[in-house]
Amino acid sequence: MENKPYFCILLTTYNGIVWLDQQINSILTQKNVNVDIYISDDHSNDGTYEYLKKIENSNIFILERKSKFNLAAKNFFRMIKDISISKYDYIAFSDQDDIWFENKLFKSHLILNNSNFSCYSASVRAFWQNGKKKSILLNKNQKKYDHFFESAGPGCTFVIKKNAFKFLKEFIKNNWSIIYNNIKVHDWFIYFLMRTNNYKWYIDNEIVVGYRQHDLNELGANMGFKGIYKRLLMLKNNLSSNHLKVFEKIFRLENDIFFLKYRKKYLFLIFFIANFGQFRRNKIDNFYLFILLIFGIV
Repeated sequence: MENKPYFCILLTTYNGIVWLDQQINSILTQKNVNVDIYISDDHSNDGTYEYLKKIENSNIFILERKSKFNLAAKNFFRMIKDISISKYDYIAFSDQDDIWFENKLFKSHLILNNSNFSCYSASVRAFWQNGKKKSILLNKNQKKYDHFFESAGPGCTFVIKKNAFKFLKEFIKNNWSIIYNNIKVHDWFIYFLMRTNNYKWYIDNEIVVGYRQHDLNELGANMGFKGIYKRLLMLKNNLSSNHLKVFEKIFRLENDIFFLKYRKKYLFLIFFIANFGQFRRNKIDNFYLFILLIFGIV
């Protein structure tokens, strides 16, 4: 094998047969890297699994189906726990319906290999069937508390160095039941885990993925007035569904200054005002969060 960085790609599928050819091809044709793709299907009923089983490619591995996950996060957690990464330099996550730009993986290698960063994420270009496109540029200037309230970007852009991924893998194995049964957003969870354990994360402003938008997206691009409402609703639901309480328990952060104040809402509101701008990377999103706090929604 050529002396190129070796990537393990974790790809989850559910009723994605209409998109898979484009996505798989965009991964296999990545420039200046070697890739293996591991695919876990969540009991699709559109022929996706049967299609995958017919693929003859030595770089593609189809996992046997287990009990139904009903959630991409659970499927990804299963893959993180079960797949051996011993021969890989990096591990990346993939959705079934996007299109990767040909330099996506090599760009992450250049950054991670020449720095003390352990994790990478990047900007995307949302696109719709009607031809509409919208660039979603991420602010790479991380804030002190941003990992408490948001991910580092779409999980389909995540790339993690082997040593950091080993830590992630062991952590999930050691806390399997509570993570598997309570965490609904895997990318936010991974970002939180890495940040709270001092793994440095690089957020790239460069666009590396075509981010397909359709009715089956779990999250999506969240733009415009409807997008603002959707972001607020998602933030409210994530927080009120006890994600932060689960994070606190999983990561044993009972005495962390953030959680000491978060448990008493009036103290947290003062804490938020004193540290305004340190909770979301986007200034507008900080304001949205402030509104939710003022009205006692979160």
